[in-house]
Amino acid sequence: MNKLILFASLPLAALFTQVHAAPMSVPQGEIVTDAAGGGSMTYAEFYTESAWQSVVIPVEVAGRLGDLQRLQLSVQGLPSNVHAALMPEESLRQVGFRIWRLDRSQRVDQVGLFTLTNPVNHFSYTFQATVLGASE
Repeated sequence: MNKLILFASLPLAALFTQVHAAPMSVPQGEIVTDAAGGGSMTYAEFYTESAWQSVVIPVEVAGRLGDLQRLQLSVQGLPSNVHAALMPEESLRQVGFRIWRLDRSQRVDQVGLFTLTNPVNHFSYTFQATVLGASE
């Protein structure tokens, strides 16, 4: 009887491992911002209520995405309270982001999947990034 339960649970365990392993193959976004006096600072996460952070697009992806000013954004894995939009960016190979919450009383510390898509050729680039926001 115990062997039957073990064999029945193995496919389920394998599926569980695959589902949770999939995000590991998604690259971490390189989040940056311009620093006062020039230069750029690197961050490990996006901050809510911000419109000053950007993601650097890898060289091998930038050409396929095309005009970075015309990209479309979709986000998965974040609370429904958290929203993201693309912002115009002056720097080469960077896409600006605006992150905000409707309810600032709820703390946020969660990894989301961000997908940038060229609406003409439908090429997409997905990266993961943590979004942080303190409760107020």
